[in-house]
Formats: sequence, structure tokens, C-alpha cells
Amino acid sequence: MSLERTALRIGMVMALSNAMQAPFPTIAQDRVYDSRIDPFQGLKEGDIAPLAIVYTDDDDRESLSGNNGGPPWRQSVNLVIELSMGMVGSLVGEDGNPMLGEDNKPLSTFVPIATEPQLEAMLDLFEEQVERLFRQPPNAWGQRLIGSEDALIVRVESWSSKRYVEREAQYRFAARQIMLRVMLPQPPSPDIVAVAPVEPPPIPPPLGPLLDAIIDDNGPYAADAEALKEMLTESGNFGPLVLAPLKRIRIKEADAGGGKRPDGVAQANFPET
Repeated sequence: MSLERTALRIGMVMALSNAMQAPFPTIAQDRVYDSRIDPFQGLKEGDIAPLAIVYTDDDDRESLSGNNGGPPWRQSVNLVIELSMGMVGSLVGEDGNPMLGEDNKPLSTFVPIATEPQLEAMLDLFEEQVERLFRQPPNAWGQRLIGSEDALIVRVESWSSKRYVEREAQYRFAARQIMLRVMLPQPPSPDIVAVAPVEPPPIPPPLGPLLDAIIDDNGPYAADAEALKEMLTESGNFGPLVLAPLKRIRIKEADAGGGKRPDGVAQANFPET
């Protein structure tokens, strides 16, 4: 399934930000985003703001069956974490004017800044804090990444860190891109039932338990997790396989003894329940 990628991104955001609550495990604090950047709050223009953006890129799957193609798959994904040091600036619309929020105040966003030795050192520290999540997870969300019962990752196969440069700009950006090649867990096989359930089935792990944990934590991300859970529950179609009850099994064995053993038929009827 592809929802393992969703769980991986959300779980990584939770681990990097401690579910958007102090104590924060990295210098980015709660400025950790799933695939996009939101307008900054609580910072004034000119402040230096470390931030992280989490993506899942290439998704490769290898069939586990040596004879037949198709699922189940051995699924490997590129988990990308972009670490940036930026300055807070005004968010400008297509018309060139500052964009305003609901309170009629200018919205702020990330403005890249010229690289300096101190910023490079802060980026190195930033990456060290990210790596520490896999070595010594400082919070329950970090413990979910790998090695736990509800782990989002089976294992990390490689770690690549590259310095990001915007070649068309007149200055260099202080940014690094970390790419982890990770193996994801196998999704559970669907149940087989005779009668379809009345209530919508729950979201399968690892995403379902992760969303439930975020909602139960009642932190700043709980409302987003609840909205995502509601959307997936209504439209995800995670129901079991509905099959008629098995009433009879019949096995026919052809003459495989060169005429010395006749054809045979075996049949068993299951009792009605």
C-alpha cells in the first residue's frame, strides 16, 4: 500500500518536532513540515529560522514471490529531509504585494540567506540532531521510527547528505538534503468475512495507530490528524474481503501410478453454522 509513505512522513514530522511541543529535539523546534511550508507564526521579519521539510520520493517494490509477480512487495522508499537555515521575510503574492492573514497582518515565510561559517556549523548540528533520532530517540515519537512494535521503518539501508546550492542565485543557500533509503513494513493482509461490517473499518497500521496516537495526545497536530483520519475512514475502503462461507472441499487425484492406482476423489462437507 502507499499509505505507508503517508505514515512515514507524518511519523517523521512528529519525531522531529515532538508532536509540535516542547521539549523540541532539534533547533527547528516546531518548524517541521510535511511536503510544504506554512506561513511562520511567532517570528518577526529578520529572525533566523531553522526549518525541516519531509518528503517521500522514489518508491521501489520488489516481489517477494520467486514464482509469481505482484504483491506482497518488499517496499523501499527514499525518505528526504531538507534542512534549511533561513531568514523570516514577508510572503508576497503574485501581484507583488505582501499577503495578509485573517487578522489582516502580513504573513511571513522563508527567505534564503547567504552562507556563513556559523550557519554551516548550525546545519551540521541540525543534521546531528536528526541522526540522533535513530540512535537515541529522545521522545515516544522517535521510538516509533524503527525497532518498536508499531515501527514505521523496518531498517535504514543508506544515508546520504548533500549540500544544496542554488546555482542561479547570486549567493549560496545554507541548506542540506538528507536522503535515507528505508525499507517499509509489510501491510497486514485483509481479513476474510462472510458478512460485510456495518461500521467503516479502521485505517490499517501503521498509519491508523499513528493517527490515533496523535489524536489521543491532543497536541497542536491533533486536529489535522483527526481530519485526515475522518477523510480516510470515509473514502479509504479498508474493509475485509467478503466471501461466501466455504461449505465443501473436493480433491480429485488422477492416476499417477502408471495404471497401478485408479483415480480417486475425496470430499468433505463442512457443518452448517
